[in-house]
Amino acid sequence: MLRQAMNKATVTLSINDEKGWLKILGNPKNRKKNITKSNAHIFEDVYACVNILSDDFSKLPLRVFERKEDEVSRLRRKSHEIVYLLSKRPNQNMTSIVWRKLIEVDLCFMGNHFTEIVRDKNGDILSLEPKTEAVTMKITEEGLVLYEVTEQGKIRTIPGFNMLHFKGFTRDGLIGRTPLQVFKERAEANQLASDHNTKMLENGGTPHGLLTVEGQVNAQAREIVKEEWKKVQGTDNIAVIDSGLKFQNLGITHQDMQFIESQKFNLQMIAAIYKVPLHKLNEMGRATYANVEQQSLDYVKNTLLPKATNFEQEIDIKILEPLAQINRREEWYCKLNMDVELRADSKTRAEVEEIQIRSSTLTINEARIANERSPLEGDIGKRALVTKNYTYLDLLDALAEAQIKRAEKGGVNIVEKD
Repeated sequence: MLRQAMNKATVTLSINDEKGWLKILGNPKNRKKNITKSNAHIFEDVYACVNILSDDFSKLPLRVFERKEDEVSRLRRKSHEIVYLLSKRPNQNMTSIVWRKLIEVDLCFMGNHFTEIVRDKNGDILSLEPKTEAVTMKITEEGLVLYEVTEQGKIRTIPGFNMLHFKGFTRDGLIGRTPLQVFKERAEANQLASDHNTKMLENGGTPHGLLTVEGQVNAQAREIVKEEWKKVQGTDNIAVIDSGLKFQNLGITHQDMQFIESQKFNLQMIAAIYKVPLHKLNEMGRATYANVEQQSLDYVKNTLLPKATNFEQEIDIKILEPLAQINRREEWYCKLNMDVELRADSKTRAEVEEIQIRSSTLTINEARIANERSPLEGDIGKRALVTKNYTYLDLLDALAEAQIKRAEKGGVNIVEKD
């Protein structure tokens, strides 16, 4: 469903409302194919982009943290049931990864996703239920946001604080816009090129053309020529050259059509709209090891990170911050762990972990747990390590004075070298 709210006017499109989608996406008379929400997934390039984005987004581990003044600690499932709902099972029919994949698929196809926060009579959260029914967004005169959901022919109103509304590209901050509106013409052109290519292959790769002859050829002779061509080639696209007949090509040649290049161009446009690097779509025409590595970093920073931040802030504002106030905690917030996408090979990870342990960024046990290994027994794995060459700047003077006194006491001369 696509919901649009502009100046308090709302448009609701159901999943099978073909006419409504054609109004948005256009219905050009000169095109044989029209891309709509209901058939967009069959366009292979669109499907590939959406599948990649939804998989990469959903696989990011979700963690909930608590901040106390300057200290940050991770909340475990035993700390509060909301951790289990968000990270494992938001409702009885879905795991967390399926729910978040659904969110991204809806955002890619429709620009919006709605999940209801179901509460009991005491206000405690029971589940997170995605809404697949028609949803209408309304704004009251007081500026409050309400959502009307049509369920089995009945309309139910849900207050804004009980609805997670994830938005994609938006021009008013209230409703996201479907990317289909952006690339519909490009996807349709891509499909037309693919259909034309397939049709020509089915016809044996023969070009369209006509035959010319000096003088006149009666209807019976034309039919004979046509039937002779069908016997040889099985198509009406060209005829047999005989008795002074000449062939004149009316279509463009195989070399001029350049189907592969046109397909690449369309793929690049669709990939650019979704911000998916081409190497993820198996387009390696200009790929090198260096630029693939850089594209992977750019993909995490410019594509996945904004999506993760959008998700995190909606969860924080409507779920975790109110729960923190109820439980009299300073701050609860969630984070999607981007290290999954940035994880390098084993040797590089080991080098990074060694640097973090030497600088006391991680303890030995924290590094072992990150690699799913049991912590060391006792306190040895909990203690922070640091190289003995490190010290505080304000202690350098005291250290120098102590060394001088110790040297003088021992009769050692300290000679400064230029």
